[in-house]
Amino acid sequence: MIGKSNLEFKLSIPEYLTALLLSFVAAFLFFYQNKSKSIVSIDFFGSIFILFIALFTLGFHYILLPLVLTNLLILGIGIFFIYKGIQSIQLSTMNFGLIILSILIICRFFDTEMSFVNRGLVFIGIGVGFFFANYKMIQKNKSR
Repeated sequence: MIGKSNLEFKLSIPEYLTALLLSFVAAFLFFYQNKSKSIVSIDFFGSIFILFIALFTLGFHYILLPLVLTNLLILGIGIFFIYKGIQSIQLSTMNFGLIILSILIICRFFDTEMSFVNRGLVFIGIGVGFFFANYKMIQKNKSR
């Protein structure tokens, strides 16, 4: 199977209990907050923790699959906030999405072997992307 772990990954009892306790607390707070809402009106981002619990559990059996799915989930969250910020013409929401994407890109730098020149160019590209996105958003605000 692709991504099958040859390494044994075990949590100690305190780590396992802490993860379990935090999961139960998050689930309780989520259900308590949404107990009077219909399923359609529940906020999607309040339930993302369920996906992370599933990915965490999946990580005990596979290494590659949860890694890829977690990165795709974070990428999707960043793109969603950028899209939401552009649609509602809010710089703060759009910049939040850009920051999520930037942090994801920065974290990938520590995982890969890239030359310092390429890393520098990507960081400059991120800065130019921030500047360009904010400039376009401000121009859109002025035209309204």
